[in-house]
Amino acid sequence: FLKCYPDGRPIQASEVWRFAFEAKVGDFVISPSAETGFLLVGKITSDYLSDHDGEFGFLNYRHLRKVEWLYIIPQNDSRYSQLNRNGMLTLAKLNRTIAEVQAICETK
Repeated sequence: FLKCYPDGRPIQASEVWRFAFEAKVGDFVISPSAETGFLLVGKITSDYLSDHDGEFGFLNYRHLRKVEWLYIIPQNDSRYSQLNRNGMLTLAKLNRTIAEVQAICETK
């Protein structure tokens, strides 16, 4: 980890490990997108992919999982604040069930 990320902190190494080896196909993902301002909700559809050579075309992302995005929630939508957990680790256990997350996402 420190060879690739010399300024990295141990917590970052554990986040990569959890993302690669604890997250499973079928797990739900809730991800805020800094680029779009949307909150993305989906399911992991692949095992962990390592892309240190940029083979997949994501030069800024070396640790990947394919995800089927099920919901795209804009920042001004009330559902955004119900599901977004700013400042949380890359992987965190939700304080809601999957059924609760789906119910929130399907509310208009």
